[in-house]
Amino acid sequence: MNKAIRMENLLNDLPKSKRKLDTRIKVSDLNKSYARIYGRHYYDGNREQGYGGYYYDGRWKPVAKRIIKQFKVLKGESICEIGCAKGFLLYDLVSEIDEVKCFGIDASLYALRESIKDKKILYINCNATSIPLKTNSIEHTISINSLHNFLSKKETMIAISEIERITKKNSYIRIAAYKNNAQKEIIDKWATGGRCYLHVDEWLELFQEAGYTGYYDWWHPDNSIKL
Repeated sequence: MNKAIRMENLLNDLPKSKRKLDTRIKVSDLNKSYARIYGRHYYDGNREQGYGGYYYDGRWKPVAKRIIKQFKVLKGESICEIGCAKGFLLYDLVSEIDEVKCFGIDASLYALRESIKDKKILYINCNATSIPLKTNSIEHTISINSLHNFLSKKETMIAISEIERITKKNSYIRIAAYKNNAQKEIIDKWATGGRCYLHVDEWLELFQEAGYTGYYDWWHPDNSIKL
């Protein structure tokens, strides 16, 4: 287990999206309600409701390689992704290293039904506030741009505590955050699913309160999004 929380960007090698982020300048309440079901509308509906089509294109391969190198993942170890969606990163992880066992946790039945299937990946439909895995049973846990989808700070803190509980070696959380009012304004108007967006200092306090000791990183609003 990591002894101290550390900032680390493990997504440096993720290819930049070619989609125009300013196609949904302001999200309507109706589209937000569709998105927050986290079903077909969110993943494969129109751009104003979420991804606008979420499909496998291999973009997570360099991230999988980076995680394996950073965490020094060994054959026979386990990896759990919280908020795995359709399992694209997990698929690239099991393709990169032999004899690894992966667990994909997601609250969306639609995403898991549409996920990439592999005998080395076990998908579990549940909420991250109550993960049905034993304490210290997973060597490496990751959660990328997922935990800010909770309704409250309390729920998010419980989920972070759960990640800490199940993880034996390394964990990595990437979460949406803002550093100033301009970034917060973009998030408030642009975001579809997420609801628990906090200032970076608030997240650090929450990490401490949850007893988190792993790696972390921020997703900040893209400066190309014009209000």
